[in-house]
Amino acid sequence: QAGTVTVNARNKLRSISWIFLTGSLALLISISVRAAQVSVDDVRVGINDSHSRIVLDLSAESVYTHRLLSDPQRILLEVRNAIFLASYEESLFSGSPVRGLSNSQLDDGTLRLVFELEDGDYQVDHFALRPNDRAGRSHRLVMDLQVSGSSSDGNEANSSAPIARNHSNRESSQPLAITDP
Repeated sequence: QAGTVTVNARNKLRSISWIFLTGSLALLISISVRAAQVSVDDVRVGINDSHSRIVLDLSAESVYTHRLLSDPQRILLEVRNAIFLASYEESLFSGSPVRGLSNSQLDDGTLRLVFELEDGDYQVDHFALRPNDRAGRSHRLVMDLQVSGSSSDGNEANSSAPIARNHSNRESSQPLAITDP
């Protein structure tokens, strides 16, 4: 009888240790996932004759997808494991084809941004930039929005890319300056 009690106590101790170990592991994974979360810290817009440029300042590297949708016209941008911390006013988009911006957090941690556009046929050229210490810039996601037929570099309307991707072969008819508000 005493041997049975010792075995039962040992089994209970193993069960409690296993529960504690798996709980601790789950907590560590949760903390590391949250630590790796990307934040969208700022939204900027630049406008010139040929296109409008939307710049999202990010806290870290990320992976994103985008689609150009119609009826109504909009850009759907999804950034994996990200949150939206930027504050902006709708007047930010004044003079550009962007009428508004909404964002939502999906259950899997993906940040969904929807840029509502004026009626028209658009082409979206997107690329990512690494931090620029001299200019004091973090990681950036850039979208150039132009009316179709203006200039084309062959990008498809539905694609994804890591933030480290760089469009060094992009054609540009005019430089576009973006200033901070």
